[in-house]
Amino acid sequence: MTAQVGDVISYLGETFSLHSNPLEQYFEAGHQRPKCLAEEIEYTFTANWRGYIAEWTIDNDILFMNNITGPKGKVSRAMSELFPDAQPPIEASWHTGKLRIPSGEMLQYVHTGYSTRFEKEIILHVKNRRVVKKKIKRRVIRKLTKWLKIKCVPI
Repeated sequence: MTAQVGDVISYLGETFSLHSNPLEQYFEAGHQRPKCLAEEIEYTFTANWRGYIAEWTIDNDILFMNNITGPKGKVSRAMSELFPDAQPPIEASWHTGKLRIPSGEMLQYVHTGYSTRFEKEIILHVKNRRVVKKKIKRRVIRKLTKWLKIKCVPI
């Protein structure tokens, strides 16, 4: 699989790429993918197999979905199709899992999914929309041995 374009997340006043796809759990729970996203796909874009880019925010340790765009960056009707009775931001009550937020310098490009390595990775553990644990992985390349060392520290 080609390296993937991430969703976008605002966290602690900064905007990052998100190397997780929280909206996929919503679809796995039986909700239909918006028809308008399928209509917008005119060609296969291998860096975005899921067919959308979602925008997220963490506010007061709650995960919110703000928007969704189609594969070519078009604003779509997807939010209103997904949540017809609600206005954004939408609390992501369906999501439980890790949010992986790469940060810092790219250390190693890997042409598969979200495997590219960055200097830091913020890992937020989410349970039913609420952030319950935070960690930062710091990757340091030792110049002499060329080994990749990973250190996890709580935020």
